[in-house]
Amino acid sequence: MHRGSLTLIIVCSLVPSCAFGAAARGSGVVGSPHDMTLYGYIDPQARVCAFCHTPHHAAQTGGEYLPLWSRAEDTKQFNVAYNSTSINAISLKEATTDKAIGPTRLCLSCHDGTIAPDQHYGITGNAPLINDDNFPSLGKGAGIGAGAIGLMNDHPIGFNYPAVAIGPETGVVLDSAAILTAAINPNTDPWVRNANALYLFNTLNLKVADRLFVASNGIAYMTCATCHDVHNTKNVYTTAGDEPVNYLLLAPQAGSKLCLTCHLK
Repeated sequence: MHRGSLTLIIVCSLVPSCAFGAAARGSGVVGSPHDMTLYGYIDPQARVCAFCHTPHHAAQTGGEYLPLWSRAEDTKQFNVAYNSTSINAISLKEATTDKAIGPTRLCLSCHDGTIAPDQHYGITGNAPLINDDNFPSLGKGAGIGAGAIGLMNDHPIGFNYPAVAIGPETGVVLDSAAILTAAINPNTDPWVRNANALYLFNTLNLKVADRLFVASNGIAYMTCATCHDVHNTKNVYTTAGDEPVNYLLLAPQAGSKLCLTCHLK
């Protein structure tokens, strides 16, 4: 996509910080960080939802999860994942070859740094690419070959969460049997709460299981939507969990409540 004008670049560089802080959590997409009109992007009819969705002429290929999608069909294979001595996202139990399964692929249609945010509903789009939040580490770091697309510096996604996370529900102490099970099955983790875990401080009593993507093969995968609520409706906390910046998270960053929702630490 082509770069936009200097004016649009300036608008886009200044507005996002205001938008993230101003939109109330749980108040819906209008006025939220995903209201593209706040960043100076123009829709001919001043629509907000049209930047992602359309009632007619929707995309039909690009993934099995396409909620009346109006953006460019991102068909790249995101097959390079985080890998270190402590975790190998590729070897996680029943991990997909393509990590961008379900809602993740839709997120990457903006956040992969190659598709203009204002490209929608037949509009070519000429806004600056989102390169300050460039999810695929293309050309960044070892392991990325020519043409490879990856998520090598991000939390693992695209794996069978219930099969990996065998830890107890919130508040239950691990027993020796669970630890032994993990030793026998190295692709399981007793220190990650199972899918019945509740998002800490979230007032809607959401479980992790509620935010997993169940694919056509019946496997429940962790995706971007397991941590983020794109429409700014389910990311509501108690007062004790309040925070100044709205990153569309389903649990607060304060006290690392989002991390502790899943991780026993």
